[in-house]
Amino acid sequence: MSIFILLYPAVSNYAYLLQPFSRKIITLNHGGETWAGDYILWYRNPLEAVQSLFSNLLFKDVMVYVPEKHFGYDGERLYSEIHWSNWWWYMQVF
Repeated sequence: MSIFILLYPAVSNYAYLLQPFSRKIITLNHGGETWAGDYILWYRNPLEAVQSLFSNLLFKDVMVYVPEKHFGYDGERLYSEIHWSNWWWYMQVF
């Protein structure tokens, strides 16, 4: 059983939708430093992960595809989510 399922039991019914992780052991050596040694690297194919997110119907009501601007009652701009930020607006233009 995946540690993800143990930490987030609410998704256990949808475990079949999750892309599997790949595992690789990497060795770091740098002159006997204390951090040198073997480490486990867990990763997924980023294209498959994005495809899985965009094709998953569980997310259809919460996915955001365009930037938004939100303002408070006093007219001040609100910044709470990434799609409310200036960065996303700039990325849309370029």
